[in-house]
This record gives sequence, structure tokens and C-alpha cells, in this order.
Amino acid sequence: MGVPPANRLLLVSDSDAIREAVTEAVRDPPDLRLTTVETPADARCHLAATPADCLLVDAHASTESLSAFRDTLRAEHPTLPFVAAVDTARTLPASLAVHATIHTDSLATLPEVVRVLTATARRTDSPAVSAEHS
Repeated sequence: MGVPPANRLLLVSDSDAIREAVTEAVRDPPDLRLTTVETPADARCHLAATPADCLLVDAHASTESLSAFRDTLRAEHPTLPFVAAVDTARTLPASLAVHATIHTDSLATLPEVVRVLTATARRTDSPAVSAEHS
């Protein structure tokens, strides 16, 4: 049995605090590779050149821009798991369908969330996998 492929996580955040917290959360697991970009436009450029297995987006941006980014990504990468990182004071509207949400104060669980979503995405062609973590 070979070594399973690394899960390539792309983080979209312009917050130093979120980037540092996510980096810390995925520092030790050998099966996770983190790349960070600051803007949705940077993410689209990165994904055009380099595949990712999971996308983590800091949801502090306005819901409208997050929705537009999600819709664009779904059109370009329909099976890419999309995770929204939210703080405990913010909830996402039901119309913003994402594969999972994770609270920024519980990022220690991020490696397992990424593993579950990427394993599921690899087993199915459907982008309709749904999970919520709090």
C-alpha cells in the first residue's frame, strides 16, 4: 500500500491572524500542504496553474462577494470542496451553500475537516457533499 497523496489546502484570507492560526493548525499533519493567498482573484490565478484539493475562505468579506466567489469557483472547479471560516459572531445565510463551515476559534479541527471533505470529493463526482462543523 502506497502513501496517500497530500491534501492540498488553499487558504484565501487577507487577515494575518487567520493565516497564522490556519498555518498553526495544519503545521504538524504530514498529509496536508497549505498555500495561502490574500484575495479571491489570487485564488483563481493560483487554481488556474496549480490544483488544490480543498479551499478554505475567510468569510469576513461581505456575503455578496463571498457568494460571487463561490459561484465562480463552482463553475470553474465544480468538485473542489469549499469551506468557509467564520467567527462565532457571524452566521452565513442559508443561501450560501458551502461544503462546510468551521469557526475560527476551533481551527484545531481543520485537518480532519479537510481530510473528510477531500476523501469524499475523491470518491464522488458530486459537488453536493454537505457538512457543518462548529
